[in-house]
Amino acid sequence: MEQLSSRLALGVPAAALMLMVIPGCEIIRPHTTRLLGEARVSAPDVRPPELTLPDEPRTQLGPHEHLEQLVNAEARHRFPLELVQEWADRPLPDWQEEGKVQAPRVLLAKLILGVDIPEVNEYIQAAEPWSAIGSTWSLRPRGDYDFSLPPLTAILYLFGEDSERLYPETRDHLLEVLLNQEGDQFQTTVPGSMGLVTETENHILMTEGPRYLKNQWLAERGSEDPVHDNKQNGMEEKLVSFLEEMHEAGPFEYNSYPYLGYTVMAVALLEAFAEQPVADAARTFLDGINWEYALGSSHLRRYAPYRRQSRRRDIADLHQHPHTSVMASWMAWREFNDPATKTALDRVAELDTNRHHAFFAAIMPYRLPEPTAEFVDTGSGDAFVRIARGPGVSPEIYSRGKGYMISAGGTGDGRDGQIVPRPTTVMLNDGARDLDDVVHIVPAKEDYRQWNNTGVAPGVAVGRGRLHVPGEWDPAAQAGEWYVYERGDVFVAAVELDGVAVIQVLDRADAVEKCTTETEGRRQEIAACIAVTLARKNSESPPAGGRVVMLDGTEVQYDVDAPLDTWVIAAVDGVEQERSFARWPRNTGTLP
Repeated sequence: MEQLSSRLALGVPAAALMLMVIPGCEIIRPHTTRLLGEARVSAPDVRPPELTLPDEPRTQLGPHEHLEQLVNAEARHRFPLELVQEWADRPLPDWQEEGKVQAPRVLLAKLILGVDIPEVNEYIQAAEPWSAIGSTWSLRPRGDYDFSLPPLTAILYLFGEDSERLYPETRDHLLEVLLNQEGDQFQTTVPGSMGLVTETENHILMTEGPRYLKNQWLAERGSEDPVHDNKQNGMEEKLVSFLEEMHEAGPFEYNSYPYLGYTVMAVALLEAFAEQPVADAARTFLDGINWEYALGSSHLRRYAPYRRQSRRRDIADLHQHPHTSVMASWMAWREFNDPATKTALDRVAELDTNRHHAFFAAIMPYRLPEPTAEFVDTGSGDAFVRIARGPGVSPEIYSRGKGYMISAGGTGDGRDGQIVPRPTTVMLNDGARDLDDVVHIVPAKEDYRQWNNTGVAPGVAVGRGRLHVPGEWDPAAQAGEWYVYERGDVFVAAVELDGVAVIQVLDRADAVEKCTTETEGRRQEIAACIAVTLARKNSESPPAGGRVVMLDGTEVQYDVDAPLDTWVIAAVDGVEQERSFARWPRNTGTLP
């Protein structure tokens, strides 16, 4: 709960907090939401998506069959098993110090591979909850125990009836002591906040999913207590509603470092073990965010705007995102099904971040729909995609072609920094994994909350700021202020003038087709042709003039100083665009 902690540390008076819970003060709650960084109170008003989810049956094993395949299957890429082995090889860590992330995964991995079984059972029997559930903040420094609940619940469901690996007395201690959430409570506010602050969705899911699954375990094994009946006590309805809202509106903590990884962990647990209504809602949510990841990634690289944890905004590694790590695991399972399949995993064999998220995804049975996996793997062909998040929230905008993806950096919210925009980037199929190694536009304003880096239209990016070109790139041609870089089968044409940068990207086939400039009766080399043609077409309108003509003659009008809630792109070939993000559908665009 970073924002709550930091705001209180800055001196939000306790008396003011007390006033906020007085009956009748709901009128100021939207303002406390912004101030304290709480999660969504209700879904924003967003239109239905136009780019619908791929709907295709998939082969999906049960959790135990999945683990059997993980341990025994032979495949060219053994990434999931390597992850399990890595965690199983670690010594049992101190529970009080490492119970949040490290210890539960070490326990799970050792049980999966059947190593150190007596020691694992002894360790679990001696363990007690190391803290309380819910967000940690300045006035409540001991929280976050819910991070332990999903992996502990996975231990119960995977090994609770395997007495050779999880001894009966160990299972009982796990159920009665460590899994300490059950019944009909659905906790939606931050503990200790007097009901003032709505809890963040990752905490809600990490608490309420295990609560639901413990109820389910007890009911299936004879409990007649009504609080363990998830239909009767309302838990099923509440979880389904919560998951459906997240699917329709998108995660509040969208693309977040690190929270999205924990949200995926909690939802994947429900997808694996919950009764059908909850499991189906969980699977639909995972399918939705994975489809959007596919639309906005390039060979498991992603550099998108996000919400929460603004201190991580300077991360430059294009692979360093929790969603990338879980996608790496799911893409590896595609190879288990078809070892001959060549996937984007070949480009991230050195994945060295967020391996705890990749591990949990590897051991859960969720599988990607094949159209999503195929799009992640290839991502080729012309496409233009806009993903909206509702009023006041940065959208994501992507333009794709053969061999490249342009990723808009998004827009700030101008307020408390929960929304984090990024530089607008151009990713080629060259394996570059650091921001410095890709062309991007460095925003002119120092305050990231004031950035509007949404200037992306099909094949072109524009923004107020400085053009960054990797140091090893040499221009293949120049005409006027335009430089053209030839990178394999892709040409990147760029200009920076008067504080405005414009980038146009073309694959070789399109460039050959569209470039017709002739000099002294002979056709120029293609790079020179691109440079001369763009310089000529734009001779009367410098970048700061708000207009660029592309190689094929398409005219794009833009306002690089557009308000934060407005798309930088104003018109394409004279057709005015819907510029208000609040009016955009959840996702829209064209696919190859």
